[in-house]
Amino acid sequence: MTQTQEQASIRRVSSWGAPFAVFSIEQAVVIPDPEIRTESLDAAQRRALNAEIGHVLGILIPFEKNAPVTTYLGGPSPQPSSDAVEQPGSFDATALTPDIRFNERETARYMLALDQARHGFDTDPELVKVVLSRAERYVWEGMPPHRFLLSRIHTLYPDAYRYHAQTNEDASTVVAGATPELFLSKKGNTVRLQPLAGTVPASLSKAEAEKQLQTPKYLEEHRLLVDFMVSRLHTVSTDVTVAEEPSIVPANNVWHLGTPIRAELQDSVSIATLVDLLHPSPAVCGVDQARASAFISEVETARGYYGGLIGWLTPEGDGELYVALRGLEIDDCQHHVTLRAGGGITAASEPTTEFAETSDKLNAMRRVVGV
Repeated sequence: MTQTQEQASIRRVSSWGAPFAVFSIEQAVVIPDPEIRTESLDAAQRRALNAEIGHVLGILIPFEKNAPVTTYLGGPSPQPSSDAVEQPGSFDATALTPDIRFNERETARYMLALDQARHGFDTDPELVKVVLSRAERYVWEGMPPHRFLLSRIHTLYPDAYRYHAQTNEDASTVVAGATPELFLSKKGNTVRLQPLAGTVPASLSKAEAEKQLQTPKYLEEHRLLVDFMVSRLHTVSTDVTVAEEPSIVPANNVWHLGTPIRAELQDSVSIATLVDLLHPSPAVCGVDQARASAFISEVETARGYYGGLIGWLTPEGDGELYVALRGLEIDDCQHHVTLRAGGGITAASEPTTEFAETSDKLNAMRRVVGV
């Protein structure tokens, strides 16, 4: 990225609320009037460290490794709940209808990619897991549905990590969602993570979910993720602590396996360094990372912010990042809303089970859309 690109910035207030907002269980960061830039991750980290005290740098990181990030620098709102999204009026509840042709093509493409992945495990011994995703699109006529959809996310999923961010200058494109996954939380030299992998539907009771998630396929999928995170953390840490066994984590429409990890970092290890080491993780990409990433680029269109990261950085070097999942993208120019969901594919995967898993995950945002 050139210096000119890194310095280009805008200030644009959207008509539907704050351009950047992230709500966790304990904290909300809403930036009503940010300076928005597209820049490298390293430049974003430097700008966060040099920001005036009291300001934060919101950050939106794409799935694709080394892609430019979007940043939002400014003072956080003292009243985040009211500033995040303006309340929708009666004209905001625009009906959304499925784009049947697009959705049928996506289903066919996903099933073909799944077959190609299963063949790839036989021919490439270094490809052990790959996360495949599929999209689903809905269209509208009339009033843009931004306020309606964003308000629905907050109403339906108050216990999730909720987020939204405009991704272009005119605020016409917005990514939003309610993710279950904390990527990392850093305070001082201590970093906490809770990677999630292994998914069964929420229609199962907790006991039933636990029994199913303890089967070899799900345990192996989860182990690959935890081993990746821990091995890479050891390269920049003085100590890494991992829970002995994964726990069952409820997440909107599904149950996951999750393992808490805590690391004491060496001095001067930044969040940017951790992102470079750990992202995209096997939770959204696969094992081997390079092999899985190359495979995904062959069978999917560019993911952009799906499976990326969203969060904030502080002048003290602290911050939190969440995995941008269970989300949607609102495109005001094209008058469509695109949902996306995926799942980890291994040699033990069954196509019908994997397709059903993506449907279970899509259901979170289907409820928001109203279908």
